[in-house]
Amino acid sequence: MHLKDVYFAALAAGLRAVGAHMVINKPTPYGQSILDNSPLAADGSDYPCRQRSGVYDREGANNVMALGSTQVLILTGSAVHGGGSCQVSITYDKNPTKDSVFKVIHSIIGGCPARGVEGNLPPDPDGHGASRFNFKIPDHLPTGEVTLAWS
Repeated sequence: MHLKDVYFAALAAGLRAVGAHMVINKPTPYGQSILDNSPLAADGSDYPCRQRSGVYDREGANNVMALGSTQVLILTGSAVHGGGSCQVSITYDKNPTKDSVFKVIHSIIGGCPARGVEGNLPPDPDGHGASRFNFKIPDHLPTGEVTLAWS
């Protein structure tokens, strides 16, 4: 581990809605091969990360991000619901649970997950019409492995 770097594994958070929901595409999420755009369970039983077998398999999710660096958030799906606000947050828990504490590192006020869209994008679970967002890794974070989330 480099002192100036913090290692991220991304997890995907789905929006509750009808249609092809949204998931993180970049940074590379955990369990990417079994990830789909389904919403979280209404009773919260699969929070966080849409809990399922293999949810924390890395499958290349070894995103190294230097403290103070600018990163990009890319989302996949089409249920943007006219946009709203989103947050990027982290936890130092390697396998987050419903009891994990996530700390917000960046807020996107308005136009998230898509800017200038009324309603939803055309239905497509693999759609790439959502906006891309830059966020900065705070330079004061303790280094180490963390889990990054979008909500």
